[in-house]
Amino acid sequence: MEGKQIIAVTNRNLCTRPFLQVMEELAQKELKTIVLREKDLPEKEYEKLAGRCLEICQKTGADLTIHNFISAARNLGVKKIHLPYSVFLKEADTLGDFDSVSTSIHKPEEVLHAQELGLQVIFLRQTAKKGWRPEVWTF
Repeated sequence: MEGKQIIAVTNRNLCTRPFLQVMEELAQKELKTIVLREKDLPEKEYEKLAGRCLEICQKTGADLTIHNFISAARNLGVKKIHLPYSVFLKEADTLGDFDSVSTSIHKPEEVLHAQELGLQVIFLRQTAKKGWRPEVWTF
């Protein structure tokens, strides 16, 4: 594999140090992108935090991907968006202004449908619940 292949996905609630300090460290790594996945924040707070993270990323040349909030991404001029699959399905035809659109897939049958709708990046993730057993997905 060539180039940047690792994607970091944030959750500031798991940080034992100040989150923006962690972002500064991530932004200095050779990452494909940093997905700002702060699911507990309302959109206005998320956009404010994303603006601060974007400033950090711009200093180092790191890529930032906005999670879920399409308006926040557009307001900040961020061209990478990661959406929950249900949101992606509703908004797929309105995302042409983004350079990269990604979603998380939890079932193998969703992959082909997402590709047909023009998705560039897919996070394959099986949902682990009590009694869950890993599955092998063949494509």
